[in-house]
Amino acid sequence: MVEGFRQSTEAVAAFRFGPVRESYAAEKYHNIRNVGVIGIALFNEAGCDPWASEEVRRRLKANPFPGRFATPP
Repeated sequence: MVEGFRQSTEAVAAFRFGPVRESYAAEKYHNIRNVGVIGIALFNEAGCDPWASEEVRRRLKANPFPGRFATPP
């Protein structure tokens, strides 16, 4: 379970849900366009080519919905 997000090497903020007008985005950036969006940054380990692995190639060819789709609500 992820209980928060890192703001710096010393500070971690908890996830709290409330009105959009009181959101972190609205207060810090005065912009609510991305409220509810969690962004991430991924980096490869130095000297590693993650696309060279047979496992990655197999997963890229996999069918994400084998057999059937979920039923509509």
